[in-house]
Parts: sequence; C-alpha cells; structure tokens
Amino acid sequence: MNSVKLTLFIAGLAMTVNCVAENPTDTQCTNASVRAGLPSPTVRGAEKPRIESHWKGKKVAFLGDSISDPRNLGRRKFYWEYLAFTLGVDAHVYARSGARMDRMLTYAKDVKKDLDGHADALFVFAGTNDYNGGVPLGRWYDEAEEDTVRNGKKVRLVRRSFSMDENTFRGRINRLMDYLRRNFPEQQIVMMTALHRGYAKFSDRNVQPDESFPNALGLHIDDYNQAIREAGRIWSVPVLDLHERCGLFPLFSEHSCYFMDVNKDMLHPNDAGHARIAETMARWMLALPSDFKGLLSFPLRMKELENSHLFR
Repeated sequence: MNSVKLTLFIAGLAMTVNCVAENPTDTQCTNASVRAGLPSPTVRGAEKPRIESHWKGKKVAFLGDSISDPRNLGRRKFYWEYLAFTLGVDAHVYARSGARMDRMLTYAKDVKKDLDGHADALFVFAGTNDYNGGVPLGRWYDEAEEDTVRNGKKVRLVRRSFSMDENTFRGRINRLMDYLRRNFPEQQIVMMTALHRGYAKFSDRNVQPDESFPNALGLHIDDYNQAIREAGRIWSVPVLDLHERCGLFPLFSEHSCYFMDVNKDMLHPNDAGHARIAETMARWMLALPSDFKGLLSFPLRMKELENSHLFR
C-alpha cells in the first residue's frame, strides 16, 4: 500500500468511526440530531474545552451523594462542572445529600427514563454514607447446589449467584451493577471510590468523626472502598480510585484549603477540592473509551473498507 492509499484509508476509517459512533443503528452519516427532545444537562460541555479529546460532547451521567449534589450550597463549582469545562462533557447529575449505594439504583433508573440509549457514560460516586451509616458489607455471592452437565455426565455442583441483599453494601452494588449491565450494554460504566474523610459537625446531633475512627460495626472507610475495588473485577467495570489518586487528605489541617471549613467540615471539598478531583478524573478519563457505541457494526464497515479501492 503506497502512502497515498494509506492516507485515504485513515481518512475513510476516521469518517466511518464518526458515523457509527453518532448513530450505531444507521449505516449512513446524517445531519439530523439523534438527541432531540432529551432533558437539558445539568451543565453543558464547553464548545472549546481545555483539553480536546473523544469525551467532547458526550452525555455523562453522574450518580452520587452530597459531594455531587448540585443543591448543596456553599460552593460555586463542582467536579462535574470542571469536567464540562475541561473535557467538554454534557453533565447530567443525579445526586442527593445523604444518598447511599442503594439510592444509586433509583438514579440509574432515572437515567434510563431520561436519556436511555443516548447516555454515553455513567459514573457512580457513592459509599461514604454507607460507611457512616454502618451498612453491613455482606457478601458477593449466594451458593446452592444445582444439577448441570460436565463432560457429558450429569453432576450436582455448588453454583454461586450474585447476592441481591439490599441491606448490605455488596448486595446493593450487585443490584446496581445488574441493572446497569442489562440496560446500558454500550455505555461506559465507571465506579469511583469514596474520598478520605475528615471531621465534620453539621449540628449537635450530626457530628461525624474522621476516618481514623471505625463506624458502628467496627469497619473503616477502607473496607467499603475495598469492596468497590472488588466490584470492578467482579463486574468488569473500571474503578477510579479517588481515595488513592486525587491526593485529598483531610486528616491534616494543611489540606483545609481544599475543604469547606477547617473547624466544622473537613468532609466536603470546596471549589479547589472539586477542581483537584476533576483534574484527576480528566487525566484518567483520557485513557478510557467514552462509550462502546457502533462497535457491533464496526467489523462490517472495516470489511467494506478492505474491499474498497483503497486497498487495491
């Protein structure tokens, strides 16, 4: 293949990728919007993002708790707003203060209702309230004997199935991931670990010690984050370990510049803290596919290109 044909092939391949990514059910590119009538995003992505990438214009749903909740006052910017500016994503936020992992299933159903197949990626950022509320960790699997066939012979073996116990942390993750995997097969799904926790006093009746103290079950935030990491392996989803990667460490007063109040709230990041979260996320996301739409038809398009004059 000479250089001219190679250039033409690359150009043709790029055009094909753009076509199938825009509308995976159509073999022709179209100028008609396939996203008409959808709910407006919480914040729309920048037309000229700070970093040009494959995330520009993608519809990303963020499922979370108070750290993601746009109703929270006291800060001007959230991490998802910084991501809209940095990567150009349209951020659709489904979050509420105090939400635990079980609420994420409700939010996932809201995303399905609002955006359905037009969503490109879903990020789950929860777990800290399950720790604070003393939710039992539970187990990933239930086991029961069942008949099956191995090497042509009927045998009875112990078979495992996902535990769907809504009263445990692992059971809640299983229920959520079961729904996401069945309803968003072409979307990117990401889980994120909870941040380090500092001291917080929101009222005389709502005082939360820092993470050096265990919860009512004798468990630490590390135990819940470890379950989230395990979920990544079990359910084949990438896990962004913010607990490890973003560098926020509210146990030290020197990090108070990243949190709401050094005396009363070293739990919730301020604008600078959210900027640090967003920068960590953005750099990590650059190495991650934004979605998997169009890949079912991609081999067919490759076959058409291979049979075209570009290879002759």
